[in-house]
Amino acid sequence: MPIHEEKPWPRMRAVLFLALAFMAVYWPLQLGRRELHWREGFYGTMAQEMNLLWPHSVAHGEVITGEYPLYPWAIAILQRGMGELGQQLPLAFWLRLVSVLSLAATTILVWLAGRQAISETAGAVASAACISMLLPMEKAIEGYPQMLAAAWLCAGWLSWFHYGVARGQWQRAWTLALSCCGMGFYTIGWQAVLFFVFPLLWLRRPMSLWHRRPGRELLAGLAILCGFILLWGVPRWFAGGVVFRQLRLDPGAFSGSYLMQLAAFPLLAALRLMP
Repeated sequence: MPIHEEKPWPRMRAVLFLALAFMAVYWPLQLGRRELHWREGFYGTMAQEMNLLWPHSVAHGEVITGEYPLYPWAIAILQRGMGELGQQLPLAFWLRLVSVLSLAATTILVWLAGRQAISETAGAVASAACISMLLPMEKAIEGYPQMLAAAWLCAGWLSWFHYGVARGQWQRAWTLALSCCGMGFYTIGWQAVLFFVFPLLWLRRPMSLWHRRPGRELLAGLAILCGFILLWGVPRWFAGGVVFRQLRLDPGAFSGSYLMQLAAFPLLAALRLMP
């Protein structure tokens, strides 16, 4: 019999602790202090020129190749929805606020998954790890769409496992999972589709596509994903942008510095994902 048995935290105490920890690390008032840097200016310009009813990635009147509209669209909705306050606060604040809110959504999803899989304590610990990892602490306070895409992908994976693997409700699982994948595509493009599919390929029977014909539930989910692709491609085509661009391999891409970074990536990734 153990000498000391640890009691789980009450739910409200854990939620309050996580909320205070999140606010301490990602305090909103610090988001607008730094000037825009690198490609943050492009997203800010796209948000200012965004047509809320016909969204596509346009900056200075030209369609930006390789960019997707959901992130600047969310910035435009948030900034314009706040009215006068949206004009008073700097654009950098709204750019980074969407990224921070995306991390908050991911933290909530992780807490719900840990709570349902094991216990309230496990969910709180998983959320605390999500908040305190070095990578989100560095990237969530920058105005880029990666945190928003990560939130959609996390929601898609958890929906697939919760409704499909755990409950056997494959119609709902594929519909929700591929809808989230479509939102991820609408945020960062084909990378989101690759990142969504890659973990599923490591299952014992990866999606069962090689063992039986795909069912109606999978086909319905794929139709939703194709709908998001068309939702991105059609306005882009009408605006005169390139829908499918040719990939070109730069001979100087595989230089010595690139190979050194590639070799160091596993170690650096492990260190930056540590809480």
